[in-house]
Amino acid sequence: MATGIPTFLKRILNYVRALRDIPHVLHDVSVRLTTLERRTKQLSKQLTEYDHRLQNRTEKLSEAIAVTNKEAMQLSKQLTEYDHRLQNRTEKLSEAIAVTNKEHR
Repeated sequence: MATGIPTFLKRILNYVRALRDIPHVLHDVSVRLTTLERRTKQLSKQLTEYDHRLQNRTEKLSEAIAVTNKEAMQLSKQLTEYDHRLQNRTEKLSEAIAVTNKEHR
């Protein structure tokens, strides 16, 4: 007399148990997918906000660079004018010294 359950019946029993667990597995997958979807939306929102902040900072930086360049050009122009005036004064002073030296000889 054979004791125990035949192998094919054990396999069938295992398949039935596996099928019984499918709704629980599907529920777990559904919960995980919902969690992932929610997290993806949060990250997408954070990324969009970060992108806007970065864009604003870039615009402000571009404006600051433009203002700095404009001021640098104005200073360069002023320095060039000052250099020309100083050169003219130096030439006049040199001429005056030369005339004074000639008069005292």
